Amino acid sequence: MNFQITLPEPLSRVVAERAAAAGKDPETFLEEIVTQEIGETEILDPVSVAVSSADISQKLRMLIHQHGIANGRCDDSRDSIYAGRGE
Repeated sequence: MNFQITLPEPLSRVVAERAAAAGKDPETFLEEIVTQEIGETEILDPVSVAVSSADISQKLRMLIHQHGIANGRCDDSRDSIYAGRGE
């Protein structure tokens, strides 16, 4: 299946620059990005693909690196829950 997408000019320029820096054409560069995002294990039959714990650990570290770790603190006090309700 082929897709045709139209990228806004600033994004198109960045893709072209990064592809050139990697020594690739934009189509190959974008294909690699999509493959990396989706993951080859989702493309192949999941039953036939054996994933090692090292692979899982590597992907988990990559996700943490990309998205960071949030502090996880939030104000869950009674006052914050009912704030703005006119009480």
